[in-house]
Amino acid sequence: MIRIIEKWNDAELIYDDYGYHLRVFLGDQLRSIINVTAENDDEAIKRARRAIYLFLS
Repeated sequence: MIRIIEKWNDAELIYDDYGYHLRVFLGDQLRSIINVTAENDDEAIKRARRAIYLFLS
């Protein structure tokens, strides 16, 4: 089961059986998936925001 933690303009942070993942979209198409290592939702959101800032902006 996939749970959406947070959504941004062209990205969303999700949680599934394998952990946290940042999915990046280009329009309607999935561009990339970045695995986020975190122990809870707050830490995952913080790390996802950092990834967006460093790699996607």
